[in-house]
Amino acid sequence: MKWTLKIQRSVALLGVLAFNFADSSPTNAANCDPSPSGLVSWWQAEGNATDTIGGSNGVIETGTTFTTGMVGQCFNFDGVNGCIMNTNTPPLTNIQNSFTMEFWAYPQKGFNLLAEGTGLANSGQSYAVFPDFGGSTGQAGVGVCVGTNGISVVEHAANYLNSELSYTNFINGWVHVAVVYSNKQPTLYVNGVKVRTGITSTRTFVYPSKNFGSSYASFGGTQYKTYGPYKGLLDEVSIYNRVLATNEITAI
Repeated sequence: MKWTLKIQRSVALLGVLAFNFADSSPTNAANCDPSPSGLVSWWQAEGNATDTIGGSNGVIETGTTFTTGMVGQCFNFDGVNGCIMNTNTPPLTNIQNSFTMEFWAYPQKGFNLLAEGTGLANSGQSYAVFPDFGGSTGQAGVGVCVGTNGISVVEHAANYLNSELSYTNFINGWVHVAVVYSNKQPTLYVNGVKVRTGITSTRTFVYPSKNFGSSYASFGGTQYKTYGPYKGLLDEVSIYNRVLATNEITAI
């Protein structure tokens, strides 16, 4: 997604049951449609980690480089140390329960896809967006794992790192991912198609996260970067403070 240069998908939608993204490739095709309203943060990954909307400018950690993306350049994470830490602004706890996170991803490894509502997603994961630690007062940050074997939506708080949505499918190449939370319940769109709705969160409230590829944060001596760094490409990460409709996601 670009502010006035909106990306056009180079892959036709192939239905809900199966996707093959092998033919997906970068493009600079453009139109003049404006971005949907409610955009609060947008990382274009044009050789930097600047948030051109919200000012949450990231620190580029070792293991993160840039390469050709879906539009211009993109983040390239090595799956070991690569990470973008956007900690110069407070967590997005003012955006609660209903919001949208969307981006382009090109995963280069699989991960341990947990069943919904079970497990502890603290190893073998693939955090394209690392879930912010919500603490022990009821709230939880929302993150997204993307791998060659599927996608999951994970919430993070004290003694809590649950998958609220798990979607299994083969992913090969660029894919557009949109996670839409509506009243604490996540829905996943892949290349504009709604593929799964997860379970409703039991937390006091949930909010979007803004560290990418992994996290260099820690809590109680636990290093989050051991939980599962993302290996692959990431581009045009955007956060909205509202639910995007299906037609809006399709048009991105």
